[in-house]
Amino acid sequence: MAALIVAALVLWVAAPVYAAQRIGHRAGREHPWLWGLLLGWIGVLIVAGGLKRAGQVGALGLVAALLGLLVWQVVQNENDSVAQRFARGENTVAKDFTLERLNGEGSLQLSSLRGKVVVINFWAAWCDPCKSEAPRFQAAYERYRDRVEFVGVDTADFSGDARAFLDRYDVSYPNVRDPSSKVLKAYGGLPIPRTYVVAPSGRVTGYIFGEARTEELESAIKEALAA
Repeated sequence: MAALIVAALVLWVAAPVYAAQRIGHRAGREHPWLWGLLLGWIGVLIVAGGLKRAGQVGALGLVAALLGLLVWQVVQNENDSVAQRFARGENTVAKDFTLERLNGEGSLQLSSLRGKVVVINFWAAWCDPCKSEAPRFQAAYERYRDRVEFVGVDTADFSGDARAFLDRYDVSYPNVRDPSSKVLKAYGGLPIPRTYVVAPSGRVTGYIFGEARTEELESAIKEALAA
């Protein structure tokens, strides 16, 4: 019995952390007690072993509730996001933000770059596709730096891991931190990476969901430059 209690407590503590870093930062922060209770109770049922049919059904029901909550939160996050409005074909203006710089001093405000083409890339050090695309963004920055501004937005991440990521991939363009994922939510939320290309007018002309390939990134930049 003591082992079951310990297992439940471990899951109660770990659930919101895991939700925040892997499933969804907002989910873990806004409903930590619910995630913890659900996963903790599932842990008790599983660790107990020799479950009766009723217990198995109960565990499955809790898993279904957990997944349902996750899906509901993802849908809610995206309803009025930049990603959703762009996907609907609306005239989408990039939402302004001011965030602390990750590889520099002070803060950066997106609206201060108005009048230039801007590439905004949301990433995190734990994101595998972000690792694959990082060299492509650096190469694009070196090619277009006289005409295009690049802004990386590290989100749902630890600052130490993020700085190590930038060093590892020799990223030199400006990067900022979105520790609460508030800006990411406005742009579509998890999962990441997400990349937006903004024309000089502030209108979003390109959106890449998932790992950005060289060809589509180049195409989106050229379209914005011609806008």
